[in-house]
Amino acid sequence: EATALGADAYYPGTHRLSGERVRIRRYRAIGTQHPGIRADLRKLIEAHGNPAFLRLLHLEQAGGFSFEVLERQHGESLREHAAGQPMPPDELRPIISQLAHLLGQLHAPKFGRSIVHRGLSLDTVFVRPHDDGTAVLEFGGWESAMVVTANSEVTYSIPLPDLRTCPPEAAGKTTFSFDDHARAWDWWSLGRIAQEL
Repeated sequence: EATALGADAYYPGTHRLSGERVRIRRYRAIGTQHPGIRADLRKLIEAHGNPAFLRLLHLEQAGGFSFEVLERQHGESLREHAAGQPMPPDELRPIISQLAHLLGQLHAPKFGRSIVHRGLSLDTVFVRPHDDGTAVLEFGGWESAMVVTANSEVTYSIPLPDLRTCPPEAAGKTTFSFDDHARAWDWWSLGRIAQEL
């Protein structure tokens, strides 16, 4: 059964070859959702080779829609993990530190390009416990992600992001230029996550 999120619809599924549980996303491709840009995003996520970055396993277009097969998270969201309670500082510090480290990796150029997530929130970062009790984080929610090329003058239309975690100057924007300043979006979102936790 599909679950709707904005203009997107999501379906649970099982990968036919690997047998792993996946999510199938159906959406209309505009702006940063263009198939070519999403294919670039998929390649960059794979190039990083970091298991914390949930993968886009397959891309397809049919019947006026785009479809993506997404790796499903292995743990609970940060919101579920916090359960509406303030997180103790000793638990919060390693989570924020790990998030900052992962953002640094995400923003590091690969083949002259890097990724800006633009959708980091308590609902798109996932936590699974490790054997030693520490939290292992995973990034999902790639719907608003952009592939950034330094000094590019290209401007794309963008899906409306989560206004709770985007910087104030981005509220109401429908276009966004790709430049080095785009990375500041994710650092603002990280600060909002820390504030909410």
